[in-house]
Amino acid sequence: MPHRPGVNRETLCSTWWRSSRRPCWTLEQRFLQPAGSMMCEQDSNGLTTASWEFGLDGQKSLRFDTKNGHWTVLHGEGILLKQTLASDRAMTDLLVRTSTGDCRKWLQQVLCPLSTQAAPTTATATVPPKATTNTPIPSVLPVILTCAIIVGLLGWALK
Repeated sequence: MPHRPGVNRETLCSTWWRSSRRPCWTLEQRFLQPAGSMMCEQDSNGLTTASWEFGLDGQKSLRFDTKNGHWTVLHGEGILLKQTLASDRAMTDLLVRTSTGDCRKWLQQVLCPLSTQAAPTTATATVPPKATTNTPIPSVLPVILTCAIIVGLLGWALK
């Protein structure tokens, strides 16, 4: 445990026992691997929308819909992450701006080559076409950094 003036394992365990009535030795320190991905979608009218999914250790825990600005908790860890990200207006704006520009550009790159292919000779389904792409975004460093800070603070608080 890192040294902090006036804080040692015994005082932390004593404090933990008084507040939770659980043995201190059940706590363990882990480093969680944060991840984020963006999914782009374009409907038959050409309207592009996106959603973001965030998770820890491969478990998706939070989804953000840029169309309506709604956050959805998918797993328990997403609650704290939602509280942190939803209260950060600059982060929310960054997610919307990034997805607006990147989705349009990516879908154009994917759909333009498809439009040059020959038209099918059989009848197509009546379901309106949708183009989607789901790509991990390495440029979500601020999001990942925020997650890492949250996890670090939680780990520090539970020591």
